[in-house]
Amino acid sequence: MVDNPQSEGVTRFVVKRVGVVGLGHMGHAFAVNLVEDGYQVLAYDRDPERAAALTGARPVAGFHDLAACDVVLTSLPDDDALAAVALGGAGLVRVLAPGAVHISTSTVSPDISRRVAEEHARHRQDYVAAPVLGNPDFARERKLFVLAGGARSAVEKVRPLLERLGQRLFIIGEDAASANLMKLAANALTATTLECMGEVLALLRKGGIDRHLAYDVLTNSLFDSRSIRLTAARSSTSATPRPDSPYHWPPRTCASRSQLPRKARCQCPQRA
Repeated sequence: MVDNPQSEGVTRFVVKRVGVVGLGHMGHAFAVNLVEDGYQVLAYDRDPERAAALTGARPVAGFHDLAACDVVLTSLPDDDALAAVALGGAGLVRVLAPGAVHISTSTVSPDISRRVAEEHARHRQDYVAAPVLGNPDFARERKLFVLAGGARSAVEKVRPLLERLGQRLFIIGEDAASANLMKLAANALTATTLECMGEVLALLRKGGIDRHLAYDVLTNSLFDSRSIRLTAARSSTSATPRPDSPYHWPPRTCASRSQLPRKARCQCPQRA
């Protein structure tokens, strides 16, 4: 367990019990790491078998069982899921004690994040949006990049926990929604990179250039970033798009990425 020694004269916020809601690939990795760090982890998922299979954590039947948690970390698929978990009739805002912190690692819209933050504030609870850059393998290896947004006091309360989730913590701003905007912007850049890389490799392959050679040239010259290497590796080893490629991303995700520039009155032709 990692304590958070705050500045002199301020009561130290000690995190002992951590609830984890949503035990998909990413949430499961978070829960395993939290157990390893010595926290008392209470695990909830709509599929009880996922929680029961989590070694070292205590499975719980509902959100009411998380009432004694100092922190609840949610890893959920979309806006609707976050709204249901946080704002529903028996949601976290009605369960958590004043001063408890809800950390949302979900990839959701800034609008829902801001709404959840406002409701937690009304109940004297703290909310930190902390979406991440990376995949479940990175999560288990603590190699994620964590993007945190929320009131400074709230972020500082859980900074040690956030820092242990990945290799680097970025504090985006005191508006929780700013972290979600940053995450969606990064997703948009990743999608554009995937699309361009797929087209370039298809062009080279049809022109008679071996795709493995093309990968070697592109990733060991001017385009040697980690993101491009991973993207090119996927495209160079498969003739068809993977289910997690942008061509198969959920319509809701694609719509969210295309709507953000319009809301910000920013011209982004690639995201139109």
